[in-house]
Amino acid sequence: PLGVGVAVGGWVDRDSGTVVEHPLLGWRDVPVRELVGARTGLPVHVDGHARALVDAERLFGRARGSRSLLHLFVGNVVDAAFATHDQVHHGPRSQAGAIAHLPLAGGTEPCDCGRTGCLQAELSERTLCRRARAAGLTDGTNPMHVVAAAADGDAVAVRLLLERARMTGRAAGLLLDVLNPESVVVTEVGAMFRADCLAALRAEVGAER
Repeated sequence: PLGVGVAVGGWVDRDSGTVVEHPLLGWRDVPVRELVGARTGLPVHVDGHARALVDAERLFGRARGSRSLLHLFVGNVVDAAFATHDQVHHGPRSQAGAIAHLPLAGGTEPCDCGRTGCLQAELSERTLCRRARAAGLTDGTNPMHVVAAAADGDAVAVRLLLERARMTGRAAGLLLDVLNPESVVVTEVGAMFRADCLAALRAEVGAER
C-alpha cells in the first residue's frame, strides 16, 4: 500500500517513529509517525535524513554497488550514516551517526555544549551565514546567498566557502580513518556548487590520511 516517508535531522528513533531530539527545531520526543499517520491515514516510515540519503545513494546513486558507504551531511545539522553489505547501521535507538559533538582539529567556534570546535558548531550553515553577515555579505540565513556572492567574484565569500570545505574534508578524513568505507558521499553546499571547494575538500581528506 501507499505510504509516507519522513526524513529529518536530529536524533530519530526509526523503530518508534519518533524524533527523540532535534535541538535546532526545539523538538523532543515528537511522535512523527503517529502525527503524520493520523493526518494522512497512511503507513508512515520515519528515519534520520543522513540514513535516508545513504540508502538513496546505495540504491540509485553513483555509489550503487559499493560494499560499504559513508555519507557525511553538512547542513544546519551535521551528521553521518554508514552502510555495509546492503544494510544501513542504526545502532540502539538509532543513535548511530550522531557526530555533532565530535571535536574538529583547528575548530574555533563555541558550542552550546560548552566546548569549542564541535563538528556541528564549526561546520553548520548557521555558522557560515553568521560569518557571512559579520563580513557584510548578507543579512540573511540562506547559505546560497554566500554561494551567489562567491559566483559573482566576492573574495570573502570564496574564502568562507573554501575554509568550510577544508574543514569538512578534515571531518570526512576523521570518519574515514574510523570506518574505512569503500565509498564516501559528502553533502556540503560549497562542494556541491564549486569545483574549487570540492578540490579543497578532497585535498584535506588526502592530507588527513
